[in-house]
Amino acid sequence: MIAPITSKPKSYYLPTHVLLPNELGLPQNSMVLLEQVRTIDKSRLTYLVGLANEEVMCCIDRALGISVGLLELSDVFRDEPERPEEMTLCLCPVCASQFYNSPDHIIRRVNPLQNHKETCTYCDVRNGYDYIIIKKKKRLGD
Repeated sequence: MIAPITSKPKSYYLPTHVLLPNELGLPQNSMVLLEQVRTIDKSRLTYLVGLANEEVMCCIDRALGISVGLLELSDVFRDEPERPEEMTLCLCPVCASQFYNSPDHIIRRVNPLQNHKETCTYCDVRNGYDYIIIKKKKRLGD
């Protein structure tokens, strides 16, 4: 199987995209797009571009599993342990904007494909989606 690699990464949030650092043998940081896999004959491969380490291969395996339907997106996110500096909340757009506008937090959707809304855990009034809130680390001098 082959997958295209681009040096112009755009969609970091897609679960089928995996970042490849240039330390793996590529000329610059790149991204493999695992939603576009194809099967080709091994004889058509002309040269080795680079080698992925175990950590990157684990990410590629997970993204490939999502791409071909072996893994559900919700199963992947459920298996990831929460770090102490992050929390998962269901947020409505109004409450999510408070975190988006905060310089102390990074906010991202747990599952960008989630279409079922639940009650916001922050205001308990409106409906929203699940988000991961990550507290930014303080830099020296701040």
